[in-house]
Amino acid sequence: MKTKMLPVCLLVMGGLGVSISHIIQRENWWIYVMGILLGAAFLLVSKVTKEGLGYGDSILILLLGAFVGLWQVLLVLVIAFVSAAIFSSVVLVLKKMSRKKQIPFVPFLLLGYIGGCLL
Repeated sequence: MKTKMLPVCLLVMGGLGVSISHIIQRENWWIYVMGILLGAAFLLVSKVTKEGLGYGDSILILLLGAFVGLWQVLLVLVIAFVSAAIFSSVVLVLKKMSRKKQIPFVPFLLLGYIGGCLL
């Protein structure tokens, strides 16, 4: 949390193996491929915004898309973005942080994933 960095090599190596085997075993494999393409779009956003959204976050979204599929990753992203907006609003109103302060997005992805599993 202090360095705001994820071990990207570990994410890619571990997730790639699980994702490929997961896609091969599925009947509707195209849903998982579309989830990967959504993650690739987030990687493009990371590159264009010069890591406004970090590469680690985007790789995690890509792997989530490969693992849970397009519709579930969209639900995870909606929950993550809404919860990040609520957290940011509360912190700004309470004047605990300034607008220029960056917050890590992975905890909100985790919250979105848990919320998606519960729904």
